[in-house]
Amino acid sequence: MEKNYARFMKWGKLVKFPSGETFILIENMDNGSDFVKAVNMDNWRQYELLKAWISNYESNSMGFRKRFTGNIEDCKTEMAGYETKLQISGLEPANKIRFITSDYKTRFEITDFDSVLVNGEPRRAIFLDEYHFQFENGSCYHICQWAEICEKNGIEVKQTA
Repeated sequence: MEKNYARFMKWGKLVKFPSGETFILIENMDNGSDFVKAVNMDNWRQYELLKAWISNYESNSMGFRKRFTGNIEDCKTEMAGYETKLQISGLEPANKIRFITSDYKTRFEITDFDSVLVNGEPRRAIFLDEYHFQFENGSCYHICQWAEICEKNGIEVKQTA
């Protein structure tokens, strides 16, 4: 992955490792670092459950400490065991950006950081969440908002070959 895009790679974004495994970032990427912490998607539900138990134990939410029969240190150890340091240079973005019609019919999808042709000009799109994206050095759009703008102004958006 190009380090100049690290500023867009935040907690919760999906990345693919060369082996084909998909990971979710559990920290923001840093331009100065060669590694980032992530959790394999196969372990994500268990990781989040352990994280919630630890949080509720530490805050004693609704008397959680009395009701919890396990060893919280075991939970912390298991949770840490799911964390992996991945070399940034070997990662590829994995989130998909949907381009739709104003009535939410999917026209096409692209991978995070891929380009689309907007009236024939290539524009790199950056995934923000399932319903929002931005163009590099541009504004943030809701996918339906962008579709409406395109329809209203006769903007043609195409997938690059």
